[in-house]
Amino acid sequence: MKIEYTIFSEETLSIIGFGSCFECDFSMQQFPGGIIVAGIFKEDEFYIKNGEIKKYTESEREAKLNRPHFHAEWSNSLMKWVDLRSPEQIKQDFQARQKICLDQVDASAGVARTRYITSTHGQVETYTIKERQAREWTAASYAGDPPSFIAAEAAATNVTPQALCQMVIELADFWSNIKGPQIEATRRKWKVAIEAASDPSLIQGLVDAARAELDAL
Repeated sequence: MKIEYTIFSEETLSIIGFGSCFECDFSMQQFPGGIIVAGIFKEDEFYIKNGEIKKYTESEREAKLNRPHFHAEWSNSLMKWVDLRSPEQIKQDFQARQKICLDQVDASAGVARTRYITSTHGQVETYTIKERQAREWTAASYAGDPPSFIAAEAAATNVTPQALCQMVIELADFWSNIKGPQIEATRRKWKVAIEAASDPSLIQGLVDAARAELDAL
């Protein structure tokens, strides 16, 4: 007759395998590193203790199903997840994770900025010159020919140079006085929160909150 069996680890007390055999005669047998028990048992419901099959309580089972991170190993003797890393490794991994999260906030801030300014190579210099020309020509009451960047863009967009100056100045003021500072303040707020965090499980939530706030700006 075919008999199915479950193998439990003597070290971890957890199920480590299953099997079957014909004409087997055992109820519970030991072998190096493990214990064989007749029958099939579910890994998330049963463990072995003092040579007896035990069933997890509902709270123990729920805890076992919620592994906190990759480095955690379930301990049946303690009935909780245990971090296998050394304190120094935990610290290094946490700092590496912090760095990734800080970079993610910076990236989200960069995306927010591109909704108002262009970050391609040479564009900052172009904006700077165009804003300076717009302010200087406006301050001079539009005397003489329009400056080079103003004249070129006015012709390309089919607006008057004077109207373009006002548009350039208004956009520059909006960015410099309102939207730019909002994005920067939000970026710094969440980076400071991440840098101050001591619980690794909270960091991703801070990143998600930062991204949501920056996306709304």
